[in-house]
Amino acid sequence: MEDSGREVVVMALVRPENPQQARLVRLLRDDGPRSRVELGDVLGLSRTTLTAELDRLVARGLVETAGPAASAAGAARRCCASPAGSASPAWSSRRTGSPWR
Repeated sequence: MEDSGREVVVMALVRPENPQQARLVRLLRDDGPRSRVELGDVLGLSRTTLTAELDRLVARGLVETAGPAASAAGAARRCCASPAGSASPAWSSRRTGSPWR
């Protein structure tokens, strides 16, 4: 077999690890950037759980931390879906049959 000189790239599909992560990514993908407080309020997650799940999603490259939000203190940072999180079909329960609705 001849070497064609082309590079082969293997890409892995990165998915959320659990239903809370799937809900977070879907909300950020569909509704745009939100602060952690807004995310916790909408999803009903405790501050501890939300922080842990967002940290895992950032480490996996599915969520990014954006600049500060407009708030009274001016210090709240917003989270948003990363390009990997926005492009992946993994959160569409209609496509995957996933329980993460």
